[in-house]
Amino acid sequence: MEVQRGKCRFYTLDYRFSRLFFNLSYICFFLNVKSKYSPMRKMIVFLSFFLLSVISFGQLVVGADSISHRTGRPNAEPPGYYDAAAGLNCAALKTALRDIITTGMTPQTYGALWTQYLISDIKPREVGPGSSANVIWDIYSDNPSGPDPYNFTPGPVASGGQQDNGTAVSGEGQLYNREHSVPQSWFGASASPSSIGPESDYFHIFPTDKEVNANRGNFIYGSVGTPSITSLNGGKLGPNNWPGLSGTAFEPINEYKGDLARAFLYFVTRYQSNMAGWQTLNPEGNKAFDGTTWPSVELPYLQLMLQWHNTDVVSQKEMDRNDAGYVFQGNRNPYIDHPEFVGQVWSPSCGLLLPADITFFTATYQQHNVLLHWNIDRADGLQGFDVERSLDGGRSFQLAGTVNWLNGVNDYSFKDNVSGFEGMVLYRLRVTDINLVYKYSRTVSVLLPSRANLFVVYPNPSSGKVKISFRVTNTTYWQVMLTDLSGRIVQSANWQPGQSIYNLPVEHLSNGVYVLQLKSAGESKRISIVIQQ
Repeated sequence: MEVQRGKCRFYTLDYRFSRLFFNLSYICFFLNVKSKYSPMRKMIVFLSFFLLSVISFGQLVVGADSISHRTGRPNAEPPGYYDAAAGLNCAALKTALRDIITTGMTPQTYGALWTQYLISDIKPREVGPGSSANVIWDIYSDNPSGPDPYNFTPGPVASGGQQDNGTAVSGEGQLYNREHSVPQSWFGASASPSSIGPESDYFHIFPTDKEVNANRGNFIYGSVGTPSITSLNGGKLGPNNWPGLSGTAFEPINEYKGDLARAFLYFVTRYQSNMAGWQTLNPEGNKAFDGTTWPSVELPYLQLMLQWHNTDVVSQKEMDRNDAGYVFQGNRNPYIDHPEFVGQVWSPSCGLLLPADITFFTATYQQHNVLLHWNIDRADGLQGFDVERSLDGGRSFQLAGTVNWLNGVNDYSFKDNVSGFEGMVLYRLRVTDINLVYKYSRTVSVLLPSRANLFVVYPNPSSGKVKISFRVTNTTYWQVMLTDLSGRIVQSANWQPGQSIYNLPVEHLSNGVYVLQLKSAGESKRISIVIQQ
């Protein structure tokens, strides 16, 4: 505060000084008031408000530190903010939380994150070079148990900072950028400075080292035992050994696993209505998203997130960042305010371990039908399976039929009459349990012959046996020849009428392209067949 000839001037460092400035404003008023108050009375009032201000200052504990270094301060959750979630659990609680954190949210631009980081993602400097007292709080380089390997000077490069300016880096500690802990490719975003929405949502986007961010890429988080890359603070990139997950994963240090888990759980809650459309946008995202509004997360990935949430409890840093996010974009992360919500939303009592896992799911065209076949490896209390079909490449699905679950039965099939369709058809299963919790299977496809074609050959390419399926029962005698590209006959047969499917053994043939010729009294057909043993 600066007192100048009857006026007070305040230099605001942080939004949480409001209470302090409120009290100090009264001091300024009584210092400059020209009234009947005596000098002694003015002094008493001054000292009283000064004491209140000191108490407020002590509660805020700011000093030269950042927003993330307060201690002893209660959570700044607004009174009644979560009243609409009272008494709920499972899917109903998740939806109520979605409504709460969506109402009042004012999405900020992607570019605005740079400025926000200077307010709420800084901490005192530990190492040089750099002259700034505070540095960017980077979860991919911070070392809570010892000196940081490096620190980032906040702000643009032109002002002496290390904010990403688009130039390439050759290692860690050169530039910091914006890490989407839920990668943009998982939800089809391409953030530009003016972008708003999930691509600019502060609660899942952290300032991090540009090199480590690039190494993480769009891989899921996981458990890495034999890393191919280890960051300077101990983050690991390598094969994922978490049960039920595979491929490459990034494992942050233990101190920030809970932060990232709660950011992810916030994301699938805030954007739960988008899960069905985002599930298959990216193979990595498909390992995390399950395409439902609840639970929204594939079980193996959910188990990982729950473990991280439980073992790395909410920190003061998270609470401070949550408060800052509320000021910045008008909503909060409920799993930071109330960590118990995680267990209430994703509880085994909600039927979390259901629906059953589908071990395989296939689709085969036979005559004018598609035969679907699937197997489950465990089930307890399923309602059944909805078979859904898409004729537009997966943009929309329609119900093709239902199959009831039978206790103790793991193998199921469904025949879909497709005589009126042609081209590529996609299928998926919606598996529902008795609590109406559901999940989707992976999508399988089958190519139907044109309605103008008499038959279809499958599989093509083939690794052993080829089937020729007529759209209707064959009524013609056919001479059959299979030739190589030089015209040499490698196989021949005569097909009698009365069948709809004929087998063509090709196990003895070498890999390559062959020509199947069918001749009858009235017509001749030719089609290429690829053999890949």
